[in-house]
Order: sequence, then C-alpha cells, then structure tokens
Amino acid sequence: MASKKMKNCKVCGQEIAKSAKVCPYCGAKQKKSKLLIVLIILGVLVLIGALGSGGSSDSSSDKTAQTAPASGGSAAEETEAAAETVIEYKDVDVDTLISDLEDNALAASSTYRDQYLAIHGILGNIDSGGDYISLDPLNGGLTFLSSVQCYIRTDEQLEVVKTLKKNQEIVVKGKVTSVGEVLGYSIDIDSIEPMGTAESGSGEGQEEQAAPEETAAADHEEESAEPAAAEEESEAEEQEAEQQAEDSVSAAVRNAERKAQDYLAFTHFSRSGLIDQLEYEGFDTSDAEAAVDSIQADWNEQALGKAEDYLDMMAFSESGLKKQLEYEGFTEEEASYGAENCGADWNEQAVKKAKDYLDMMSFSHSGLVDQLEYEGFTSEQAEYGASQSGI
Repeated sequence: MASKKMKNCKVCGQEIAKSAKVCPYCGAKQKKSKLLIVLIILGVLVLIGALGSGGSSDSSSDKTAQTAPASGGSAAEETEAAAETVIEYKDVDVDTLISDLEDNALAASSTYRDQYLAIHGILGNIDSGGDYISLDPLNGGLTFLSSVQCYIRTDEQLEVVKTLKKNQEIVVKGKVTSVGEVLGYSIDIDSIEPMGTAESGSGEGQEEQAAPEETAAADHEEESAEPAAAEEESEAEEQEAEQQAEDSVSAAVRNAERKAQDYLAFTHFSRSGLIDQLEYEGFDTSDAEAAVDSIQADWNEQALGKAEDYLDMMAFSESGLKKQLEYEGFTEEEASYGAENCGADWNEQAVKKAKDYLDMMSFSHSGLVDQLEYEGFTSEQAEYGASQSGI
C-alpha cells in the first residue's frame, strides 16, 4: 500500500510520488485531461437542451403572448407621462450670462450647466453651414472671446434662422451643454423666437358658433358676416405683420445706437466714418444712419479729438492736418475747427517734422525747407524748422 505522499503508477504499478504527473519508470501520464472532461459535460448539456427544445419553444411562445399586453400597457403609460412632462425655462439675458462668466467661470458653470434657459440677446454670427448661431449682449458691448453659441438641431430651427437678420433681438430656448471661461456657453436649441412675435392665445382658431336660426333671413345674415369677418382677420394679420416689422427695425436701430456709443467712447469718428464702421459690423445702411443721427454727437468736437490723436502720433502742418481730417470723413468746416482749435504750435510741428526727415535721410538746408513747404508748412515755419533742426 502506498503511503499518503505516494501512489502507484496506473500502468506499471510502481510506487511514485503522489504529485508526479508522469511515471519515472514507464513514462505514463498519471492524470486524465480536464479538457476531455469539460467537453463530455458540454456534450451532455447540449443533448439535454436539444431534447427539451420543442416543449420549451411552445412554452416560450405562450409566455410571450401572455406578457405582451402588459408590456404594451407600460409603454403607453410611459408615453403619456412623457407627454405630460413640461420643461421650465429660466429667463436670462446674454448680458447676465457674460457678466457671471467674467466674474467667476466656476460659479457660472455650476449655475447654468445642464440648465434649460430662455436667453434674450442680439443675433450675432450666423454660420453659413447652418450649424450654429451666436448671441451678443443687449447692451451692445463687445464680448471678444466669451460668447453664447447656440447649436441648430432640427430642420425646423434651420428654417427659422433663415428668416432672421443679424443684430435682431431674439429669444433662444435650450439646454446649456458646456460653460468655458474662454469659449463661453454652448446651447442645444429647442426653439428660436424673434422679439415682437406674438404668441397665439388660447382662443386662436376657435370660431363662435351662433345658435341655429329658423328663418332664411338669419341664414343670409350669417353668410354675409363671414366675408366681413375674414376681411377683418386679414387686416389684423397685416397690422400684426407691420408691427413686427416696425419692432424689428426699432430693435436694429437701438442696437446700432448702443454700438455707436461704444465706439465713440473708445475713439473719435466723423459721422460718415461711424456709419461705415456700423455697416462693417453688419448693420443696414438705413439703420446705421438713423442710429448715428439719433445719438446727436458734436462732430466739431470729434474732429478736435481726432486732430489731437494725430498730433500725439506724428507732426503735421495746419493744412496737412486739415487734409487728414477730411480724409477721415469730416466736413471742411469740421476739419478746420479741429485743426484751428487743437492748440498746436506750428513752428514746433515744423521742427519735429524736420527731425523726422533727417532721421530717415540727409538734406541740405534749402532742400529741407522745400520739403517742409511741400508738407504744408508756411515759408516762415519751414525756415524755422530747418534752422532749429541743426542744418
């Protein structure tokens, strides 16, 4: 009898270690293949499954037939529940969104991300590929990198965007998908509503039904009233359309006014120069002109400010400065006012101009005088400038 740590070879009968896999005497393997055992077990299970498939199939069909009505009822309930779900949109304007983002991007992300908002703003960029639109602040301020990008998701939304104009006031409803301190807000659009569009009331489309009349005269009165009602409805629709158009124009002019004031707070413009700048921003010429005229800027003072700006950058003669202001779009009278009231010492301007020329190339005394006179300085001013420059 083999000890607990020993066993007998199943082939030659020699006593070998219990852990030995091969007999050292005859070379016979001592363990059966586990793979063979597994294959045998799987074969038995497949055979059992094949034998029971007939009855199981029938039973399965019965179970499906019994559970289908219950499943259908559950889907109907879910659909009804989904239909009753109403999304509540929080009203907010672009100005507030941008201000909150610039104050604290982390707090803005926590407040607005994954929220449903009704955002009031100015239509900015319209993507030519129809992928998105952007919203600008109502106050006309420049947003630079931070913005509100609204992504178009349906053909219906795309058709609405095609009817809009840049710088028009609109309300975009949708879900905020991301908030970033540089790229701003990303919105998935649910709906787009131009400002001034009247929502249909609860009574729209309802017709008053008169009580049946028993006489032919009453029937005639009802028939004659129908064309009158249709005409009144048509007139009301025309008036509503005209009002919407007026609201749209008024909104565009207000936006142009705010933009014009922003520019005048930044630098000086002539009337025509400011109109050109607004047109470059995408405003119609008529809206730009109406806005510029409505702000009632003092164009003489604008010419004076522009003259001082130029003198801070380089030297001018009086006549040369007037020509430069006229080139900027100021009238002859406005340019003269700016040059004559800027307080410049034209002799000193001639000296600066002379030194500028000498820094670039060599001149004789007479050649420098001629050049200064060509720049618009008087003979006396040119002589002074050349003499004071050291030649």
